[in-house]
Amino acid sequence: IKPRSPVAGKLREVEDVVSLVREMVSGGADAFSVLTDPDNFGGRAEHLREVSSLGVSTLMKDFVVSAEQLEFAAASGASAVLLILRAFKLGLTSFELRDAVRAAHDLGMEVLLEVYRPEDVREVLAYDADVIGVNSRDLEDLSLSLGRARNLLAMIPEGERWRVVVESGIRSHEDVKPFLEMGVNKFLVGTAIMSSGDVASAIRRIKGG
Repeated sequence: IKPRSPVAGKLREVEDVVSLVREMVSGGADAFSVLTDPDNFGGRAEHLREVSSLGVSTLMKDFVVSAEQLEFAAASGASAVLLILRAFKLGLTSFELRDAVRAAHDLGMEVLLEVYRPEDVREVLAYDADVIGVNSRDLEDLSLSLGRARNLLAMIPEGERWRVVVESGIRSHEDVKPFLEMGVNKFLVGTAIMSSGDVASAIRRIKGG
């Protein structure tokens, strides 16, 4: 649920998030990433509560820098929360990454721990994350490369790839195929779906249906 992109601009006016989610479910969406950052993505806190109330799996996608945000996610019914490894390495947060992962688990949520630089991939397995996010976009210069994502994925042992989700830049089933061949079957897709006039059909196309 991504109303706006810092790169592409406005993607969609989300007036009825419940109906939108139901359309996505009909297209085969398995879980929902809900942006709660209003400034960069046009997200709304209430969207997380509304989507979670439908009984679907939800990820709170935001720049988490404090324990209070984790508490908000849990209170809103989120199944999981996004943590960006590099944000913790750069000292942009008010707590340590290991403490953040533990706190999320204590609140009953899973953790998607995201990386987008090679030096971070080497560290990601040291943390008790449930899902590893490999982002095709470098969040510091906003450059996008599916090839870079494949290179990052190649650094992750094959036995760990079942818990990898590829993020950013996926627009078609052709984009998905190389990752499937590398042992990944989870993809977080925002812009390609949210900018489509028919979200259900967009999801089916990406899944190869």
